[in-house]
Amino acid sequence: MGLDEKDLNTLEITNSIHRKTLLNLAKTQFHNNLSVVFKSHREIGGVVVYETLSKWKFSSSFQVLEFADFMKLHRNLLIYERRPKGKRRSVERGSVCIPPLPQNKFSKVWNQRTIDAKNKQMEELQIYLNQIIKSVDDNEHNDELLLLLLRFFMLI
Repeated sequence: MGLDEKDLNTLEITNSIHRKTLLNLAKTQFHNNLSVVFKSHREIGGVVVYETLSKWKFSSSFQVLEFADFMKLHRNLLIYERRPKGKRRSVERGSVCIPPLPQNKFSKVWNQRTIDAKNKQMEELQIYLNQIIKSVDDNEHNDELLLLLLRFFMLI
């Protein structure tokens, strides 16, 4: 299965960049839907950060995000949701379900930064993202919302 040099010769693909790209794509897995998985968390300079792995189509992205990044995403999602239907919005108001953002448990209280608390925060953020992604998957007309998420997770 897959492509090899002989297949590329048969298809008469001679450009070396095209050949290399096609051979690399043949090795990667295809993910039809957007998926985001939290891999771990750690503390850097007093800030709790989350390592995420995102996949969509043939793209994947590994990012280290802090809670402020999720606040920015949530703010952009709310702006998207409240924008009236018109030229720039193809989805009816209310058809997108933006769940509430989990609270940042570590903003002021330093002594609560236990491993269990960090794991719980990471689980809550995973549930939050899963709900948003499900909302995108359930409505095929959410192209703008999907684009917003793909840009946030650096998949396009």
